[in-house]
Amino acid sequence: MFVDDGHRASHELVEGPGSSTIQRQVRGGRRFRAVKVALEPRSLERSLRELGWVIEVKPLAGPFLPGLGGRAG
Repeated sequence: MFVDDGHRASHELVEGPGSSTIQRQVRGGRRFRAVKVALEPRSLERSLRELGWVIEVKPLAGPFLPGLGGRAG
């Protein structure tokens, strides 16, 4: 099981609106960069299937995308 979110706040985008690189600050002030690719639920399922996973992704209210499943076979 996992829960992802499709939210990318404009102040987090390192290279502007089209950026997939975000920067987040944690308690204590340290900053981390991450690659965040916003996918639609079916596209995410398809991408995971190509990697050998069978995952069902059902969007919740807001930006949250929970996925449930496991390895294929």
